[in-house]
Amino acid sequence: MKLYDESVINVWSSLFKLDKYDDVIQREQYKEKFAKGSEESQRLFNFVARNLKETSRQKILDIGCGGGLSFEMFPITHGIEPGDIRYAKAVKYADANDVIVVQGVAEAIPFPDKMFDAVLSLNAIEHARSDYEVMIEVNRVLKMGGMFILTYQDAREKFVAPTGRTYNGDHLVDRMKDYGFGLVEKRYYPGGSWGSGIAVEKLKDFDVKDLLKVQHVKRGKLWEIRNLIEPSL
Repeated sequence: MKLYDESVINVWSSLFKLDKYDDVIQREQYKEKFAKGSEESQRLFNFVARNLKETSRQKILDIGCGGGLSFEMFPITHGIEPGDIRYAKAVKYADANDVIVVQGVAEAIPFPDKMFDAVLSLNAIEHARSDYEVMIEVNRVLKMGGMFILTYQDAREKFVAPTGRTYNGDHLVDRMKDYGFGLVEKRYYPGGSWGSGIAVEKLKDFDVKDLLKVQHVKRGKLWEIRNLIEPSL
């Protein structure tokens, strides 16, 4: 069962064709930060690195991988990116780093169940059309005990994504618990453009019927979900 409308996702993805994002400039800026060993860049790198389980055979997915910057920072094996411009750049860097990249959205991850040991979302989830569908999909593609590691712009930093969505770290952790995850580490980094970090572990598979128990889903969406699960109602 899929809880998203393919036509809506296609329209949403088409908006990225207007993206003027320049990943080349961003890449050089970030490389300069790492070269200087800035506290801001190192704390993000250390947060992600220490929450990745050490194994040479692990599969790691980056959702919203942009132009492929993460491929040079972490042992990413797979990436997805919706934007045409960023996807084209990511493909270039994927070839150089032995990474498989596909174009798609995190609300409909184009990979099989229980495929990955870890999933990264680096300042991406607040830009998703539907964050709860992202959490459901991440749960689906993660192996049991797998890690979901994300960085985000905290609401205390007065940041609001183009989607109009912003997060308080504690509330975000509580929400992720609804989708089968347990907290491993949470860090609030004030004043940083890289954002704050949360690392959670998959503790159980998410059953779509559990959506009826999740309080933050909008009432209209809840009725749509109920009709999908129990058409007779």
